Amino acid sequence: MAQREAGETNAVVKRQLAAVIHAVGHCVSELVLAYEPVWAIGTGQTATPEQAQAVHAVIRAQIAAATEHPERVRILYGGSMNAANATQLLAQPDIDGGLIGGASLESRSFVELVNAALAAAAKTKGFKNVLKFSMDPLVSTDIIGDPHSSVVDGLSTMVIGDRTVKVVSW
Repeated sequence: MAQREAGETNAVVKRQLAAVIHAVGHCVSELVLAYEPVWAIGTGQTATPEQAQAVHAVIRAQIAAATEHPERVRILYGGSMNAANATQLLAQPDIDGGLIGGASLESRSFVELVNAALAAAAKTKGFKNVLKFSMDPLVSTDIIGDPHSSVVDGLSTMVIGDRTVKVVSW
């Protein structure tokens, strides 16, 4: 929290990422990175979508300077993403997904989070014309002639047992 309040977040993140880039060298474009504000770890607090986006943009710029293929790098947000904030966080241009912790422990809220992530992906992240998300009851005739490669049936997303989330996609 002190680093954030002192305005040191970007400098700290850049320094940490520079060490990673130095260590992996030519493999930078194969990374999947997760950013979680230290003040959010285990607290249930989360950055605002704008705060998270600002740090992700810094990370993306540093990755772009380090590799010829920055588009291959996925940057995940790990700071207490849940069903209530996933849509706003995943709508940010530099947040490619979530590293889900505590929100995955309660199955019903995890299903809501999965549906929020799929709905957000259907609107952004290069899936806009590929993926369609619906919370309306779907049958196969609803899909005939639909130009999307995949239509996700959010009403059919469910938990099987204690650990598996089933997503139905046509």
